[in-house]
Amino acid sequence: MRVAPHQACRQIWARHSVSCQRRLCGSSCEAADYTTHVADSGPIKAAQYRGVYCSVNRQSFVAQATLQGHNHYLGTFKSAAKAAEAFDHFLRHNCAADKLRLKKSLNFPSAEEAAYQETREQARDRGLKLNGNNHQKEAQAFKILDAAFAESFRASEHEIRRLSGSSKADAVFMRKGSPEDCLLIQLKAASGRGIHGRSHMFSNMLGYAGMVVFLVSLDGGYLGATAGHVLSKDKLWITVGCPSAERLQVRDVGSFLLTCFVDRQQFPHTSLEDASLQCACYKHKIEAKGHAQLQALFGTMGMRLTHPTVHQTTVDSLLEYVSDFDGSLSILRVQEKISSTTRYPRAYLFKSGGVFGRCSYAEDDFDILVVGIMCEDQLHGAFLIPMPVLVEHGLAGDRGTSVASMALFPSWCLPKRNASILKYSWQLDFFVDLRDRQGLKVGKSMSLMPLGLSGFSHKGYGIAAMRMLARSVNDFDEGYGEIAAAVHVADKAIIPNVINAAAWCPAFNGASRLRTPRGAEVSAPSLEEAYDDPVGLGKVDPLPGPPMVPGIAITIRAEDDSLYTSEDVMKSGRSVAGPTQSPRRPQGLSPGNRISPSLETKSSVDLFVKSHPAKAIDYPPLLDEFSRTLAAPYGEDLHHGSSSGRIASHLSPLAGMLVWSHEGKCLKWRNKKLPKKDSKGQNPEFAPTDILEREFENCQIVPGSSLEMELKDAGISRRVFYGTLLRYNSYIEDGVANSAVAPINPEWVENVGYLVEAERLFKDLPMEAIVTQNVWFNGVYWHGASQAYDARVSLAGKAHLCGRFACEEQAGLAYDTKLRELCKDGHRLKQSLNFPSAEELAFAESPEDRRARNLQMFGDNEAKETKAFSQVMARFKGSATSSEFEIVRVSSSSRIDAMFLKNGSPKGLPIQLKSRSGRGDKGHYYQFKNIHGYAGMLLLLVALDRDIIWAMVGSRVDRDSIGLTLNTSKEFQFRVSCLASLLEYCFYQSSEYLHLTLEDARLQCSVGHVVEEQARRQKQAVLSQVGFWLQPCAHGGVVDSTLCGHGCAYDVQEKATRQRRGRSDYKVNLRRSGGRVGHRAYTSADFDLLIISLLDGECRLEGLYLIPTKTLAQHGLVDERPVTLHLFPPWAPAKHKDAIQRHAWQLDHFVDLRGWAGGQLSGDLEGRLLQLLDPGLHVKSPLTGLYTPFFNSGYPDVASSMAVTRRIMMDVTDEMKAGYMRACKRAIADYIFK
Repeated sequence: MRVAPHQACRQIWARHSVSCQRRLCGSSCEAADYTTHVADSGPIKAAQYRGVYCSVNRQSFVAQATLQGHNHYLGTFKSAAKAAEAFDHFLRHNCAADKLRLKKSLNFPSAEEAAYQETREQARDRGLKLNGNNHQKEAQAFKILDAAFAESFRASEHEIRRLSGSSKADAVFMRKGSPEDCLLIQLKAASGRGIHGRSHMFSNMLGYAGMVVFLVSLDGGYLGATAGHVLSKDKLWITVGCPSAERLQVRDVGSFLLTCFVDRQQFPHTSLEDASLQCACYKHKIEAKGHAQLQALFGTMGMRLTHPTVHQTTVDSLLEYVSDFDGSLSILRVQEKISSTTRYPRAYLFKSGGVFGRCSYAEDDFDILVVGIMCEDQLHGAFLIPMPVLVEHGLAGDRGTSVASMALFPSWCLPKRNASILKYSWQLDFFVDLRDRQGLKVGKSMSLMPLGLSGFSHKGYGIAAMRMLARSVNDFDEGYGEIAAAVHVADKAIIPNVINAAAWCPAFNGASRLRTPRGAEVSAPSLEEAYDDPVGLGKVDPLPGPPMVPGIAITIRAEDDSLYTSEDVMKSGRSVAGPTQSPRRPQGLSPGNRISPSLETKSSVDLFVKSHPAKAIDYPPLLDEFSRTLAAPYGEDLHHGSSSGRIASHLSPLAGMLVWSHEGKCLKWRNKKLPKKDSKGQNPEFAPTDILEREFENCQIVPGSSLEMELKDAGISRRVFYGTLLRYNSYIEDGVANSAVAPINPEWVENVGYLVEAERLFKDLPMEAIVTQNVWFNGVYWHGASQAYDARVSLAGKAHLCGRFACEEQAGLAYDTKLRELCKDGHRLKQSLNFPSAEELAFAESPEDRRARNLQMFGDNEAKETKAFSQVMARFKGSATSSEFEIVRVSSSSRIDAMFLKNGSPKGLPIQLKSRSGRGDKGHYYQFKNIHGYAGMLLLLVALDRDIIWAMVGSRVDRDSIGLTLNTSKEFQFRVSCLASLLEYCFYQSSEYLHLTLEDARLQCSVGHVVEEQARRQKQAVLSQVGFWLQPCAHGGVVDSTLCGHGCAYDVQEKATRQRRGRSDYKVNLRRSGGRVGHRAYTSADFDLLIISLLDGECRLEGLYLIPTKTLAQHGLVDERPVTLHLFPPWAPAKHKDAIQRHAWQLDHFVDLRGWAGGQLSGDLEGRLLQLLDPGLHVKSPLTGLYTPFFNSGYPDVASSMAVTRRIMMDVTDEMKAGYMRACKRAIADYIFK
């Protein structure tokens, strides 16, 4: 091993190494050049290609490819291009089927490979293959666990039932017929890794306390289990065959589960319903409740709603039932939606498209849409709409990139306008009113009534609806005879009309093909034909068969003539009668439309043309989003660049004569012919002559014009001017030669990354936002639709429109005129005017006026908080939950505004209140600020001018403000319909919310406020023993609380202090905040009594100062200037004699509490407190002016009595109020009649 030499030896060694390299290469000069070239430019060349790396030591380039997690060494090359070719050859050989991988990774793609476009369906399938197998793994793991449990003898008495995907637990173990006593099971599945497939990694293992966690190997070789509370790491590695894996392996699943079932201490039991409702969010809880009630609803009809065994993104459940058509088991794929808003509910019909965003549902995504209407956790109704009906109304199918949002109108909430009633009347054909669970309602609210009686004259349509109606009515109901005459009641179970319609569409496909020649396209038969001969085998009784749905046309292709095996039936999720059935779903079309070719018969070109807008088809981009660099140009940019961008200069008056031609897709001069001129006798300066002037239309320079003056000022002749235009025209039409292109600035190359990011950000902004950035005037906004500027003045929450102008300056002037007319506030005019006068600019606001203005704007927070709390209490008191729970308000210094407590429970749910009034012309916009930083609390947003409350989880708020507009989808996501149910639900969600005592909630404040709260709590305990109590004031100000007792009431200013480090004295600041004015002194009229609490290092109360305001005034501590009061209790006297004499008066108002340990006060301490709280202290009262005769007559006790009345009426109970009122009346009567 060579030892590192010093500097001289290093230089000798470097020269020796270079000479050796030269001898090895044969030519010293070439070797030196090659070494320098590789060392300097090797990494740069390698960075230009994918899969190519530079090896400086070997002086070569290495090609390496990564495929399926393995690195493949492809060789070493002297040229980076050769290494890139080897990389491309390897990819083409091993990834021939993955076109997208070739397009994104090849260094030298062919034209066909570079032009490859992946469809949305292919992109979604690829994303699901990579990341969407979690639900499939869970379903497969449940299959393995269920199969292992079925082999146990315990399966005869117990069962394992799977829960919905939104529940925290995956399954439950319970006794058969005992859903109230269940053991929670969590499934974790993984496939084998490594060469032998023995290693398994299970992730997300934390947070399952109280559950049995099963570790399932999807390869079928291992099944283990452990308790959720013993897991301490988020990831768990299991290697089959190791001792650690053997300890967790389960041989007999039934016996193991029964052992855990008995151990209730480690595995608490819960009911099946509660287990289903343990979801991640409130929305999932509502969906779980709705699914359970839908399951019960279909169960009463002889159907079964189950979960799919294989994960499908658009299928929430499977509806199994016996078909009325042939008695076979039919399966419908169901998409479930639950709406918790009973008034104008809405269903959003879209699915996740991965990187493509939201996509509309396709025709083959599901068979029937079920939308449940929930109110207070009860199912009030359900819409059951087949997929063909959704396609017919344009809510699903081929919608391009747009998604649908369907407004729903149940029978109890119909639209107000006649046009809307006609537009949405079709929804009632598929609605079931479930408000009366004993039977469907009869009358106007009967949603299926139009199907059976009026509105449809086609026989055969609505038969199932009338059968259902006949079953729901009684003999004595009105209209029963008409229904009975129209319908023969069958002895079979009656299935709703929409269920039969959804399952009947494939049956009509097979029925049509029985009568259709091979190769022909046939639409659906007419209603009369289907009624007479539903399957082409002769007339049958119409009642047992399913009804026809009008407007469903079916397209049949000749190549679809294939057998429909039972395996295909299971894959599609449904069963259809008939020997030959098409595996593709029929397309639903409107009744009046002609049958169009099927989607599969169209060419790929037609599909591309149909799925892209016209602009993208006419001008396809040269490079798409899969390009290697974002700096590459696009075809759209080349064709639609600005005029100034094409002539490489800013848009000047000279370039303004150029116009864009949409026909020729190029720049042209303005279309105005010039009169021909004779070149003879012209000024030579005016050359070139007619040919050049005809070439540039509208370029005649009129003598005396502004253009001529501009040319003269610039010193440009007409020859140079026309020559410049000719040259620029040549640049635009023929391009710029390479020799004419300026060299690249090195700074451009260095800063290209910043330019690309800025360009991307600029392109992501909407056009109105981009244009608005150029508006530099207050109150002026760009109106994109009219391409003009709007001027608006916002004053007192209202917007005043000043007009619409073509010029930005005119809009600014109009704004100033309107503002001067509406507002006389000098500060507002100075801040907001665009063109203020000298007098308006010189306006100066005094500190007092500035403080008054700020208090008027921002000083109503306490009042708003009080009003918001009153609204919350009003919503809560009217519910049944108020008998078991209560809402208690916390002090204003705490970060927690209120606590939701259960009666008898010391801990509760913390609540943070945010209130705001509506803004805008209609008052529909609410902006809530400072909503971040409330983790563990429930955040309630209260509208002060409406009875609306929104709720958010404090830990999930990641922004400082949020804006909500009424009747929008975003607003409905947070709106609270039942406040009591929400509070009760959040109370039991200990994982999301903190549970604190009321005392701990008061201490959730800043450090200074914590000291004050602890001092107030101990001070209250001391004063209550002598008959006084402190009532905190709700409003902010100089009065912190009111001290009541013994017929007296004092306005109190509270202070708390601890001994400073290294000092023997205590100090408090006697001052109040003055805003921008600074600190201000207290006045004698601000409060009656100053109470100062002295605390030790552990915040234990050591003593109290009770100093009246008149004593403070005698010593110059109020009414003069802000001061700092130094306090010297008996255990910390002053050091100097002058200080001892100056502060001796403080001990006359001090109570030493060092001997008090929190229990009963001694007799001496009680006497000292009563002596200091003498009722003879001066008490001010605002009623003095009303009772001037009494006060002028020398009756001071009357003033005290009236003050007592005023204080007591505010805060004490009714019994106390009555007692104090009687005492005051007797005192007044005694003094009057004395």
